[in-house]
Amino acid sequence: MTDDPGLRGDPWDEPPRRRGGRLTGFLVVLSLGLGGVLAWAIVVRPAVDAWNATHIYARVHHLEQPAVPTGDGDGRPLLDGMPIPPPPADASSQRLLPVVDPGPGTTYAFTRLEDDGEPVRVDPCRPLHYVVRADGMPAVVLDAVRRAVARVEDASGVVLVEDGAVDEAPDPERSALQPERYGERWAPVLVAWSTPREYPALRGVAGLGGAITVDLGTSGSARIVSGAVTLNADLLTERLGSAAGLDYVELIATHELGHVLGLAHVDDRAELMDARPVVVDGMGPGDRAGFALAGAGPCHDDT
Repeated sequence: MTDDPGLRGDPWDEPPRRRGGRLTGFLVVLSLGLGGVLAWAIVVRPAVDAWNATHIYARVHHLEQPAVPTGDGDGRPLLDGMPIPPPPADASSQRLLPVVDPGPGTTYAFTRLEDDGEPVRVDPCRPLHYVVRADGMPAVVLDAVRRAVARVEDASGVVLVEDGAVDEAPDPERSALQPERYGERWAPVLVAWSTPREYPALRGVAGLGGAITVDLGTSGSARIVSGAVTLNADLLTERLGSAAGLDYVELIATHELGHVLGLAHVDDRAELMDARPVVVDGMGPGDRAGFALAGAGPCHDDT
């Protein structure tokens, strides 16, 4: 990824492909530098339709300063001016699920790498919690999202736990620290059903997704703690009358959850995480390898 902002590789110049009932997608990327990434991501859409995009927004929270120690000595470092949360009660010193065999796939990529080349990933020794802003969301869409979550959990070996419904609105500047709403913990991943009227960034796109990373300033300390997936109700509602439409929603949610786990786009039309027009009906070998490696990160005991 270049450090210079600007549009790259506009695939709108290439006409849509028609391959029966298969699915297609495309990419445009805009880099913001300094850890912030705004990208137009894959669209998984029936090939007979006009293309629509999704995009990701990734936030990186950096350590600011040590918190002022309190009388009992439990001062904690600050992120966004707030103390970082302590390890959650459901954290473990060991993986919660066995490591997933990545198989022979080699076509995968990660959004962010550490200095030693290791990808920045979620902590597999604690659940990744998520909440749903389901205002107006049909029950069949929530079912499709849950199927996508189960697919990602099986492929990555990361436990994803649904914490229920919330009224939090999607926001590209979403913070991983929202103690007034979620208490003294990292804000869970937000899955929202929205429209361009509420969230203008959805205009003309099928959905949004991405990760929130914290970096405590020490080697190997960066990790994904939260993220968001936002689905465009205007563009998806028309799909809900058929099984193929629900499969479409599930594939979009799966791809966007891949970004939440730190996966980036690849250059292979056989993969769901491909960035160009691609024919897919599920995960390819590179996707399976990428999701498995996304869930094979280290445990953290500092927060």
